[in-house]
Amino acid sequence: MWRNASMIFPDDKFYCHHLAATGIFHAISEPGVDSKRGVEMRSMGLGVALFALWLLLSGHYSGLMMGLGIASCAFTVWLARRMRTVDSEGFPIALAGRAIPYLAWLLREIFISSLKVARIIVSRNLPVSPMVFHAPAAQKSDLGRNIFANSITLTPGTISLEIEGDDRHILVHALCSEMSWGAESCEMDARVARLEGG
Repeated sequence: MWRNASMIFPDDKFYCHHLAATGIFHAISEPGVDSKRGVEMRSMGLGVALFALWLLLSGHYSGLMMGLGIASCAFTVWLARRMRTVDSEGFPIALAGRAIPYLAWLLREIFISSLKVARIIVSRNLPVSPMVFHAPAAQKSDLGRNIFANSITLTPGTISLEIEGDDRHILVHALCSEMSWGAESCEMDARVARLEGG
């Protein structure tokens, strides 16, 4: 445990000892958390995805620029591996197929919510009644809860404020009461749970 903590924070022995003693490094330092082959495959996938994004955003395809792109992507993958974030949550390849229909649905919801917010803004009486409520979260992993919380924030009219300590609720701010769903589960919650679990 100490050895792994020292590898990540080599200059702060006291901090490393504290993290190791409190078990924070348990999940990332245990052997077999993710197989070596799995990490290699995820690293390759991450590198390809980063380079594809770089090509899309750069628009420059000269030899020098391509070389710099490859070098920066390789360095990023190296850093991610050193931080031990190339795992099933850091780069969730398994979700790729299920993510496409979810993203299509989410874009539709963002568009519909945008129209609702625009209607409220242009309304003469400005029917705004801000409220905060606890939204139930059925997801089983941190990744699933983060996808749900970010999806809520991406949807106009609602913002995720906090994932509650029990990990079963998300504190949400809504622009008006019609945008809240209270203690009942919502379609987004169910869809993210399906996305997470298959």
